[in-house]
Amino acid sequence: MDNRKKAVVYLLPFVIALAARLQNSAGVFSLMLPQGYDPYYHMRLVEIIVNSGHRPPFDYYLNYPYGLPIGWLPLFDYILATPGLLIGFEASKAFALIFPVLIGLLILIIIYKIAIMEFKNEYVAIAAILIGSITPVLVHISLAGYADYHSWNVFLFLLALYSYVRWVKNREILYLVLSSASLTLLAFSWLGAPIYSAIVAIIAIHEIVRLKDKLLAIYSAAIFIPPAISFIIKPELALLYVALAAIIAPVYLIISLNKDRYLYYYFSALVLALILVYFLPGQNIFKQGINYVLGFGPFLPTITEAKSLQVFSIVYHVGIFVTILVVLALEVAFMDENRWLALWFCVAFVLSLMQFRFVEVFAPPVVILAAYGACKLFQKCGYRVWSEDEEDSERIIKRRKQKKKSKKVEAGMQLKDYLFVSGFFAIILLPSAVFAFESFTMSDDWYNALTWLKDNTPATSYYLDPTKKPEYSVLSWWDYGNWIIYVAKRPVVCNNFQAGAIDAAKFFTAKNEEQALKIAKKRKVRYIITDEQMGMANETISGKFRAIMEIAGYNAYLMNFSELMDYYNVSMFYKLHWENAENLKHFKLVKDFGKVKIFEVKT
Repeated sequence: MDNRKKAVVYLLPFVIALAARLQNSAGVFSLMLPQGYDPYYHMRLVEIIVNSGHRPPFDYYLNYPYGLPIGWLPLFDYILATPGLLIGFEASKAFALIFPVLIGLLILIIIYKIAIMEFKNEYVAIAAILIGSITPVLVHISLAGYADYHSWNVFLFLLALYSYVRWVKNREILYLVLSSASLTLLAFSWLGAPIYSAIVAIIAIHEIVRLKDKLLAIYSAAIFIPPAISFIIKPELALLYVALAAIIAPVYLIISLNKDRYLYYYFSALVLALILVYFLPGQNIFKQGINYVLGFGPFLPTITEAKSLQVFSIVYHVGIFVTILVVLALEVAFMDENRWLALWFCVAFVLSLMQFRFVEVFAPPVVILAAYGACKLFQKCGYRVWSEDEEDSERIIKRRKQKKKSKKVEAGMQLKDYLFVSGFFAIILLPSAVFAFESFTMSDDWYNALTWLKDNTPATSYYLDPTKKPEYSVLSWWDYGNWIIYVAKRPVVCNNFQAGAIDAAKFFTAKNEEQALKIAKKRKVRYIITDEQMGMANETISGKFRAIMEIAGYNAYLMNFSELMDYYNVSMFYKLHWENAENLKHFKLVKDFGKVKIFEVKT
């Protein structure tokens, strides 16, 4: 392949990746607003950091009038705030819109590096970039404006894992340091960081046992010590990193004994010990982490990304045909030196089954193995992907040596060959392209409603000093809370962190006005915002009302359709949104924006 063709082949996947991640740019850059929901609260914190120099420990604009401690880790917010601290908040707003796109491209580079490291084949690595460029979940977490820490977390995890395995293979100390540094940054970025770090630990144990290398055990345990400096902001999190190091370290002694059965005894005892810790009375960080992974809790089952056993959603978000290609790579994935890749695939798949959100760390091994599967298919079709020498010495593809060279190889790649390869990937990636599509999240109705609320209702105090209590709150469903805070600059009863969601659910499912008014007074609500999506599902509306009923304490999913509709038609949501509060004394429609409506509480 000459240099010009090589440049095109390398550049094309990144052009596709960039186009996919900028698909929503018209809405994002015209309004200078984030994509999604959680990024709006990150931007609120960034705005406070830029204006005050620090992130607040408490926010009365959440869970009004009680407020909510800000307990999550700060590094990501400070990264977004850095340009603003230098030249003003507008710089942070612009940076936050492009930062996830840049991280998304870096993720593809690491996927390329892993593919090259494992298969030592340029074609496999390029195919991995191409498949990853349009993999739905990898696109979604790195869309323009999606200023949440998902892409950042995946990038740090991949960098840590790649660096560790690279160190195992060539023992260059720089990669060991880079792996530990990546885990340390992750430990300051996300409360769930030990989950992804545990994947690295599992792979480390596998490599130690496979190679029977005592020195490897010592160094592998050591990479989890620096992340424990997170003790300065989250002591209980640091304990989990110490625990990971403590779990790996004894493997050194067991290997010294040179008796494999002791490994089984050790890991059996370890599992029993973890079960015992989980069932100890009271709460502990380990129990909380396991409950989080398993999706236990009153709200997690109602959150799309936290649902379990979403097999079809997992397949759609890593690619339907892409998943099929993985089957062709299973043979090589379970070879001795590649087995860590299969282990990563299996562990990440189990995590994805527990909570759909973990599909973000399942996608990279799928992409890499699918790329190998595609190249294996091309080899069988007569294209020279691996030389015969590579096949014999590395045993990458187990088949008989061809006696004659393919005509395609002798003649070089012709136009029809390029069309065949391009057509193959176009078909394989078409479903991925469909599921990767995601328009700008905030509708025109919501944007108009929030800007009207900001400009036409009494301003609340202390927006940039949220440790002090403002005057009143706005009530909507929790999905929209962060939008209301950041765009309208008003406190909310509940937001995307679910605090206050029970009261909000009870308000919208209340059967009589007095019951609803009691909740509104308790929460000092002055305005209510409804969206037709909060209603019952039908042919055109996905509908959130069943989930709202579940959080309010009703077994909505056990009710038949007739029972649901009887309840729905007398609910406060129905009386407000569909009857425009015409039959209510204490609630008044003040502005109709089509699918979104604003009501005022009249006490």
